[in-house]
Amino acid sequence: MSKKYNVGIVGATGMVGQRFATLLENHPWFNVVCLAASSRSAGKTYEEAVGKKWCMDKPIPENMKNIVVMDATNDIDKITSQVDFVFCAVDMKKDEIQAREDEYGKHECPVVSNNSAHRFTPDVPMLVSGLNAEHINIIPSQRKRLGTKRGFIAVKSNCSLQSYVPALFPLKDKFPIKKVLVCTYQAISGAGKTFKDWPEMVENIIPFIGGEEEKSDGTEHFVMNGGTGDGAIVGEPSNYGYALGHRGLEWLEIRIHGKTAHGGIPELGINAISKAAKVINAIEEQIVPKLAERQNEYMGPSVMNFGTIEGGTQPSTVADFCSIKMDRRYVPGETVESVIKEYEDVLNGIAADDPDFRAEIIRMENGLMNHYDHAPLIAQPESDIAICSGNILAEKLGHAPEIARRRGWTDAGVLSTYGKIPTVVLGPGDLSFSHAVDERIPVCDLVEFVDIYANIAAEFCR
Repeated sequence: MSKKYNVGIVGATGMVGQRFATLLENHPWFNVVCLAASSRSAGKTYEEAVGKKWCMDKPIPENMKNIVVMDATNDIDKITSQVDFVFCAVDMKKDEIQAREDEYGKHECPVVSNNSAHRFTPDVPMLVSGLNAEHINIIPSQRKRLGTKRGFIAVKSNCSLQSYVPALFPLKDKFPIKKVLVCTYQAISGAGKTFKDWPEMVENIIPFIGGEEEKSDGTEHFVMNGGTGDGAIVGEPSNYGYALGHRGLEWLEIRIHGKTAHGGIPELGINAISKAAKVINAIEEQIVPKLAERQNEYMGPSVMNFGTIEGGTQPSTVADFCSIKMDRRYVPGETVESVIKEYEDVLNGIAADDPDFRAEIIRMENGLMNHYDHAPLIAQPESDIAICSGNILAEKLGHAPEIARRRGWTDAGVLSTYGKIPTVVLGPGDLSFSHAVDERIPVCDLVEFVDIYANIAAEFCR
């Protein structure tokens, strides 16, 4: 290759960004002319920004040490003006990564991404070197979506696919492969952490899959693409019991609108915070008592929680806006629509008595899945998977296991409600540690559950 391309690394201070730096050092095709990271690193030299976090066996490339790191978000114009394309490896939420990479593409800058965020985007090619170059033919469709002439995003596959697909590829013509069963051994930390600088990992399993907590991307994809089964186990912590059902989940926001005015003449304004107090009181009087009556044997009652309330700008100003955000857990017999209608009825009742009251209720965006609702796990105690799980746990414990009322939501709701797959929640660890500061799963529990799962599978498949 006669031409050398000027390239940038977005996410240069992280583990993968550092790897990009070492791989691109003295590369015959590429000149690294730009390094970008978060605002915390922006304005520092690369050597200063990385500091003691450098994890590679090789030292920081000499030609990159003194490059001043740019802000990957706020300096996009400057970054894209210097490079032919960028390599991207950032640690952010999936939707934030998608938006960031799209923005670079819209600045007419091609993006070669190491992130997983766009791997399921239909018009983004996922390439395995030397095997499927023809997949770049989808890029014109992507450019049409982005409104670009030159910019686009292409992603690499995950490490597992990179390792075994090349071995399978030569077989595909003579021996067509329909299914592959793969067992992978995952790294302790993709961020480059070790036992030395992350001692809390010792004797614990600390899993993290970005995007799954809020969106359940993998489970949605499985069900939407026809995935099915005779039974399923969701391995959330169950403390050596198992759950046959759990409530559905919805995050809702009530937005109350007022009219601003100076605090010295409040009569000229409409205080949204005062109106919010009416809303809270009405909900506690009209809705909360009804929830306790909606009982389910395997889930307990419907419940709700006021999570946050935000409004106003300063004490001397009448608040013209107030937001109430709520968590609502519902049981079979209720639907998202019926849940929302209850709150709408409360708001309409207040409005009928108060002409200055204006409010609406919405489903919170960060509480929504991509395609489905956070539906309940529908209990099927007579299913084979439930019976097998109970039997094996009883053998292990020497007594009948607890059938727990699962308090949290899990992917089991998607599998049972939308996939129609009988499902139980059964996994290592104690639920009391979930979402806690010291969230963890003891290694001894993990080892025990390997045996439990194997025995359940053996009995289930007889």
